[in-house]
Amino acid sequence: MLNIAVCDDNPAALQEMESLLKRDDRVETIMLYEEPEALCADVRREWSRFDAVLMDIELGEDKTSFPYVQAISNVAPELPVIYVTGYNDRYAQLVFLTDTAPAGYITKPVSESILRQYLDRLVDKSRVAPALTFSQRGKELSVSPEQILYLESRNHAVVIRTGDGEFLVYEKLSTLSDRLPTFFIQCHKSFIVNMKKIARLDTGRAILSDRSVIPISKSRQQETRRAFLQYVWQTL
Repeated sequence: MLNIAVCDDNPAALQEMESLLKRDDRVETIMLYEEPEALCADVRREWSRFDAVLMDIELGEDKTSFPYVQAISNVAPELPVIYVTGYNDRYAQLVFLTDTAPAGYITKPVSESILRQYLDRLVDKSRVAPALTFSQRGKELSVSPEQILYLESRNHAVVIRTGDGEFLVYEKLSTLSDRLPTFFIQCHKSFIVNMKKIARLDTGRAILSDRSVIPISKSRQQETRRAFLQYVWQTL
């Protein structure tokens, strides 16, 4: 079930979007915001309560939602934000020049069919991948792949790095790789990275959402970039 936040300074537009979302039985909760500041405050308090944000681009005269989306991304970089606008020609190219890539782009009047397709993708994205299980000091442990930032081969062992810490596993990187979902890519002979955690790719390195820097070998540069771009397009 999905919990969707909708932000629009137009009450009529909010009601229309709420009506469309209520027609889909996969939507459990709809939170409406006329003020983006209130939305940002709620995201800071508990971003995990949201599965996606539908954000109107133009919020009054000479005011756009771009800085608010940046603020949301700073707190919750993995929270999908889908832009909504009645000014397609004005913003269609501009949104892709911002620092935060959108999870979608919907024009008004909102098509119920298009909205449903975005909800399909959100449902697919919310499905949890099987946990990665391993042995550590005689204990069987498991970690959700969604929590993993990267895996690093180090001194005949593998370090599994998550946002909360790391695990040292005495297995081969190739063995663990076979048990990871498709959103992981081996970018270096010693590193496998979670593409969901990549904030951007630079020449020879990947910058992750926690600001970790992961090397990309020359031999894997093209493959890594191609896989990441494909992943991004699939999630748009």
